[in-house]
Amino acid sequence: MRTKIVIEVLERWLKVCVGHRVAVEPLVNVEPGSISAAFNRILKQNKCGKDLEVSVVLTRNKITVRRVDLPSQDPQEIEQMLGLYLIRQIPYHKEEVSWAYQNLGFDGVSNSHLILAVALKNVFKNIVSSFVPVNILPEAILMSSQGLVHYVADACKDKSALQGTDRRAHV
Repeated sequence: MRTKIVIEVLERWLKVCVGHRVAVEPLVNVEPGSISAAFNRILKQNKCGKDLEVSVVLTRNKITVRRVDLPSQDPQEIEQMLGLYLIRQIPYHKEEVSWAYQNLGFDGVSNSHLILAVALKNVFKNIVSSFVPVNILPEAILMSSQGLVHYVADACKDKSALQGTDRRAHV
């Protein structure tokens, strides 16, 4: 059985959830070498094997989230509109960011309601660079609140306990 691990990198701490146990390790800095060393210590302390399912949760200070209403239901048209929206509303060049959206639904009149998530590409490069030395690549990178919902939904054996949770919110 694969060991589920959820990781959150803060400015001074690495928080790791291994199964139902939580470990916190101080970070010297947020450079990949410091992160991979701290993560490796946690893996050794928890006697984790090689069969790991790793998810990384991005904190709110590393991601920009916007609710956007657009007058379309067509996914291709929505992506084009969001590309234009990014140019006007996000304080970064379009080439510097990675973005994804989740359609929350149509209002029945004229608008699709969306959640747009934008992060700098170097955030993802830093994540990958941090886990390469320990031969692990994350299977998922989630937004902070969605990461929590994802983990609880995955870890909870009684899925009926999660009724009412909007599980469409996975980016």
